[in-house]
Amino acid sequence: MLVPVAAALVGIAIVLAVGAFYLAQPPLTPPGNLTLTLQTPYFAGFAATVPIAYASVATSPQSFLVNLAVNGTAGMAVPMPTTSGIGAGVVLSPLGYSFRIDWSDVDYDGKVSTYDTFTITPTWGPPPCCLYETFYILWQADGSLVAQISFYAQAPPSTIPTVQLGTTSRGTATNVYVPVIDVAPTASPAYFRFQLVIDTNWSQPTPLWTNGSGAPNVSLDGGAYIVAWYDYGYDGLLDAGDAFNITMITGTWPPSGTFMAFYLEWEDGTVLAVASWAA
Repeated sequence: MLVPVAAALVGIAIVLAVGAFYLAQPPLTPPGNLTLTLQTPYFAGFAATVPIAYASVATSPQSFLVNLAVNGTAGMAVPMPTTSGIGAGVVLSPLGYSFRIDWSDVDYDGKVSTYDTFTITPTWGPPPCCLYETFYILWQADGSLVAQISFYAQAPPSTIPTVQLGTTSRGTATNVYVPVIDVAPTASPAYFRFQLVIDTNWSQPTPLWTNGSGAPNVSLDGGAYIVAWYDYGYDGLLDAGDAFNITMITGTWPPSGTFMAFYLEWEDGTVLAVASWAA
């Protein structure tokens, strides 16, 4: 009598395992409330990092495929990496070139969500001039398009610009404007980053985002801040007449008189200009 019972238990285990397998699969089509918006990439050397500006639903990375097209010719879509970190990704070879796609799980939730990033790195040396890339995120179950973004695979300019920032002004009690007086030569915001300083505390280096968009929330000294770049010339370049806006969104503004500063840096960490003020 023990044998039939054991067999029954094995059968139940198989059914449970199969059920768990099917439950783990993504639905056949993307959820109707799923929206992914990709941000214009920023570059570190020849590696392009594409932030997720908005994800309406945090979703398992197992639900997605990724693909890359070079000058209009796409490679073969593959499952996106499920392990976070540079070097843990997948390799695509569109048009005879080779690129590694890495996923960075910025908020450590194990899912594809807002502010996570994809980094696209050429693995066979610097790409030649003027390659035009399109990065795709697809739904794994049916291959339908979830998000895409196109950009030129360009290295940073060989000349690091000089930048002059103007005198800061306060918009509100928790808001500071930093005018841009001069940038020579002008350059894409993709090659700039910044750090905030409060007293002796420094934020992490953070890339600029596109015109009017705030960078991911910068946590510093018990508060969270957004730094927005305003392209008042509408030319897609950081140049004279533009401005930065630093706004606290949560937390408590530092005590009056506390040293605060905005450090504008090149993508390699070179400090280009500093604006400081008293809280």
